[in-house]
Amino acid sequence: MTLVCIAAAVVAVGVPSPIPQLRRQMIGRGIPPAQAIIAFESTELVERFVRDSLALAGGRGGVSASVGDASSRAHLLFDAIMSLKHRGEIVGDRDNSPKQRLPKTADGVLAARHRASSERVAGCYELTVLYVAAGRAAGLDAFGVAPSVLDGTGQIGHMMAGVRVSKNQPVLVFDLQNERLENATSVRELSDLEFAAHHFNHLGVSAFLGGQAEVALHYVEWALGMAADNPSFLSNRAAILVALGEPVLAIAEAAFAAELAPAVPHFRFQLGRAHLVAGHLQDAIVCFRQALLLDPTFVQARRDLGWALLLGGDADGAQRQLGQTGVEPDSYRYRSLFYAVMDDPDAVRAEVERGLAHHPQDKALRDLLDAIDKTAPPWVGLRFKDVVEAARKTRRGERGPPLLLP
Repeated sequence: MTLVCIAAAVVAVGVPSPIPQLRRQMIGRGIPPAQAIIAFESTELVERFVRDSLALAGGRGGVSASVGDASSRAHLLFDAIMSLKHRGEIVGDRDNSPKQRLPKTADGVLAARHRASSERVAGCYELTVLYVAAGRAAGLDAFGVAPSVLDGTGQIGHMMAGVRVSKNQPVLVFDLQNERLENATSVRELSDLEFAAHHFNHLGVSAFLGGQAEVALHYVEWALGMAADNPSFLSNRAAILVALGEPVLAIAEAAFAAELAPAVPHFRFQLGRAHLVAGHLQDAIVCFRQALLLDPTFVQARRDLGWALLLGGDADGAQRQLGQTGVEPDSYRYRSLFYAVMDDPDAVRAEVERGLAHHPQDKALRDLLDAIDKTAPPWVGLRFKDVVEAARKTRRGERGPPLLLP
């Protein structure tokens, strides 16, 4: 009984919540009140999780005296969330690539614990918002942190939780995705406003991958309204603008992202794609080469470099680059387009068939084969022909931006 009371007292004596003030800030930045979601807001479900976790930990180890210590509580909550993962109540997602899956709030992560496994999936951001919400409910000075130097694609980015136990001690950094403590010197603390903005960035990525570019633009612009110099948000807005046929606007956003984070290859790649769609072939080629200098394994940059070289008249260079793009479905699609532009129908069919041998269920490759066999709906064949014809016009020096595959 005493242990439960101690844990409950920890929840009640928490630091003053900044949530109402944060919500007012969000609304002031243009977020509609009904949409002003703060993913790390503490709820009754979160507070119950904290009480149960601290009481259980005290009962197991007899640590009731240390439950009031900030460092001990911080580690106990980390262990409690790790236990949820190890029991399968949270399915950890270790892949930080963009997802169509909608992001969960802290309450949503806990509410999904006993649902289907697909609903229990949580990535680094969702695990972090759960920790921050629980930490604040436990009276901790908890907040989101991100790596000081971005890596990977930068579209989503890696997220971790920080806890400031005292002014004289280093910040504790918990990497809940990779289940370890991190070095506090390699991260930067996020303001609550920027931390909350990541929820909208995730919503934007989800909408974009679901084919709702205009909806995605709204979400990412809300995120930028809360964190205007976040390079991931800027790059994502550029990708959406390219899809909406606004490459000139996209160039400005992508260039700013690349300036803010010059070591991230994806931002150079995104700038190259914007230039490519705008018809700036030489600028695009430079950007793709810069991305490959930063990461020689960046297949998408090599693929688009090959396409840009083809459009610029360097068929040999294009073939060399496209030949190094591996066995992903996109690689086969781009190589088949290369042969179509070069007017080699036998090679087109052979490339598509090789792709289907590796990816028999890939719809785009199967559509291409059907278009070749003229069994596909007319628009499928027209789309393929439009891309090829646009490429041929560009190679002949005729005006008009080249088309990219979706």
